[in-house]
This record gives sequence, structure tokens and C-alpha cells, in this order.
Amino acid sequence: MNLDSHITEKLRQCELPALPVLAHKIMRMTQDPYVDPNDIADLVRMDMSLSTSVLRVANSVAFGYAGKVSSIGEAVSRIGLTRMRDMVLSVSLVSQFRTLKGIDFCQFWNHCLSVGLATEIIESRAKNLSERHRDYTYTSGLLHKAGILLLAQNYPEEYQKVLEAVANQDRDLWEVEKEHLGITHNEASHIVFQKWQFPAEVADVALYYNDPEHVPEASREITYMVHIANFACLNQGIGVGIERFPISFYDPAWEAIGLSVDDIPSILEAVNVQTQKAREIIEAVSK
Repeated sequence: MNLDSHITEKLRQCELPALPVLAHKIMRMTQDPYVDPNDIADLVRMDMSLSTSVLRVANSVAFGYAGKVSSIGEAVSRIGLTRMRDMVLSVSLVSQFRTLKGIDFCQFWNHCLSVGLATEIIESRAKNLSERHRDYTYTSGLLHKAGILLLAQNYPEEYQKVLEAVANQDRDLWEVEKEHLGITHNEASHIVFQKWQFPAEVADVALYYNDPEHVPEASREITYMVHIANFACLNQGIGVGIERFPISFYDPAWEAIGLSVDDIPSILEAVNVQTQKAREIIEAVSK
């Protein structure tokens, strides 16, 4: 899936959403293996609203920590830098994109958060991974549909028609986007992640998660996992209305990461648990 010049130019003319400054700094800092955790805690403390929301999320069961977290410093030391980054991203993005026309806030973020959490479950059960993607597993799932926000923000009337067409017709979301707008949310995500300087594998997932057959080899495994997680969440009705179900599924993805159709029931059961965790994150941020 290559971005031709007219699509790239159209996207660059859009008002690209800016990742909140603190979230962007933390994202960049956590890519440094020698970063001082205290520096991360100091950054989070600079934003009182962010600090409060992060502590609410940290004290929910969504991120799996048993025991009350009473300070940002404690959250960083006990939960770890990767989890803190994931929390900051979740809180920042859910808070920023709450009132886009045509986008059901709870439905959209319930789906994206669930896919992020489900991708972690799939990684933990995969038996044939050449390398672990723990650093960006959740992030890749969380952000796989970020381009929808860009399109809905810049083309609110047109995107409303896209969502209506998806709801009323048996067609893929990307296909309807291409017809109405000339671009897809996958392509939009790619441009946004370039602006945000996100790792290449996160950008590749967003571009190829629903076309994993053509993903570059370096990002193949993480893309397969998000592809399966997205399918599993839609199968459980999480996000239906944004994207139709059934969607096209790339069967070789299962075998490539060491899973089989026999794993589907347990994965779907785990996805249902992740959905409740996603609701807790949304509730914590919405208070």
C-alpha cells in the first residue's frame, strides 16, 4: 500500500492533530533505554489534569496493578516506564478527541483501547514470534485507527456520510473512505505518525493492519497480532458501527505467530475481559 503524491499532498493540507506536548516528550524519552524514570515522573507532574487522570487509571484494574498507587513517582517505579507511557498516551488521546462529529466517543475508544489490550493478550499466547514487541504492543493496537480522527476532524460532513454508508452497506470502511474522500484512515495514520515521529512499526501497523499480506517484513508479526485483535474485538461487537463485521481476515496470520483457530474461544473470552478494562480507562479519564 503506497501513498501516491496526490494523497500525501491532500493529507498534508489537513490540520494535523498535535500530540499533546507532554505525551510527545514522554513517547520520545521512553525510546531511550537509559532514561531516568524520575525525569518521566517530573514531566507528568507538570500537568495536574494529566497526573490526576493517570493516577485514576493506575488505580483501576485496567493495567493489572494490585495495590493503591498514591503518587506519580510511585506509579513510574512500580508500573514501569512502558506502562506509564501507555497510560499517558491513553489519557492524552482520549481526552483530546472527545467531540468529533459523527464519532461515538465511547464506542470508538472502547474499541481502540480493547484492541490495544487484546494485542497484548495475543502476544502473550503466540508461540512463534521471532522477537517480542512488548515495547509497542499496546501502543500499536491503541493507535491502529488514529487516522479516523484526522479524517473526521478535517472532513466532518463527508466523514459522517462515510460512517452512514458503512452502517447501511456491506462494504469495508477503507473502501468507502476511498470513494468519498480519496484517502483512507490507514493513509491518514501514516502521515500523522510521521509528524509525531513514532516508531516505524507503529506506523506500519496503522497502514497495514487490515491489509497484512503486504506489510514490510520487519513489522509483520506485530501487524498480524493487531489484525487478529481487531478481528476478535469486532467479532465480539466491540467497534461494530465504526467498521462492519465480518471483515476480511488474513488466515496465514494465525499460523505465522503460532496460533490456530482452536485458540479463538480463549482469545475471545480474554477480549471480553479487556473490554471491561477499556471502559474503566474511559470512565477514569471522563471524571
